Amino acid sequence: MLAAEHARIARALLARSDREFADGNTLIGSELLWGAAAHAILGIATERGWHKNSHGAIKAAARMLSGELDNNRLLSDFDSVEKLHANFYHNNLNASETAQRRVQAERLIPRLLACVT
Repeated sequence: MLAAEHARIARALLARSDREFADGNTLIGSELLWGAAAHAILGIATERGWHKNSHGAIKAAARMLSGELDNNRLLSDFDSVEKLHANFYHNNLNASETAQRRVQAERLIPRLLACVT
């Protein structure tokens, strides 16, 4: 898949997450935010030729990008998005934690997409 396709999917998932959260579907919204962030990172990894075939590779790409941009906040925001991913499976975040992590995800994803050419 080309980087532009990953970016398109990331934007679509981000928009859909807003609708799911508005409808009260926090588990689905959480997972869609993870998917949006993951696809944005996959787009970056595709362009840079980085390994991208596993969850661990996505996390490694986030670390590399954080170092490349000298931006530790990017990595902490990525960690929050990973917790939203886990929330999909475990429903372990309360409403306040979900809202906080959602803010971080919605800050992260556009920054990632800006890195995809």
